Amino acid sequence: MQGNGLVGEAVLDAMLQTFASTEGSLAHRVLAALEAGDRSGGQAAGVMSAAMLVRTSEGFPFDIDLRVDAHGAPAKELRFLFDLHQARQMMIDAKRIAAAEPGEARERLSTALQLGGSWDRVLRIGARVAEALGDDSLANDLRTRAKAVDPDTLSNPEPKP
Repeated sequence: MQGNGLVGEAVLDAMLQTFASTEGSLAHRVLAALEAGDRSGGQAAGVMSAAMLVRTSEGFPFDIDLRVDAHGAPAKELRFLFDLHQARQMMIDAKRIAAAEPGEARERLSTALQLGGSWDRVLRIGARVAEALGDDSLANDLRTRAKAVDPDTLSNPEPKP
């Protein structure tokens, strides 16, 4: 949102209050503030785009660089893309810790599927996580779901992180 085109001071107040009261990473807080500003009226002329760039000390693939252009609900779409990014990161973490911390890996797998279970990439990584956890039934289910999203998904496997 551009500060010079907001519908009023209430937008900034909502964004500031939400940023200050939201827990989580900087990216979570920034996105929550953006959504609060949008709910509070946002731009007077309307919006068509939204973007978020967050650099981390870990670098790629943990950096966040998302952009939505020419969309009727860009803040909502940005949230969708952010959730997919978070889901993929959780799946990568779950796969990394599956042998040493299976309980935590299962939790991350479950959360990731809630956030991004519509993306074949998340489903493919999830299948590998399930295999690492010894859950062949879930692994097969996730492969089936991935193939339903993208029939070519199994011929184009997820690259190893």
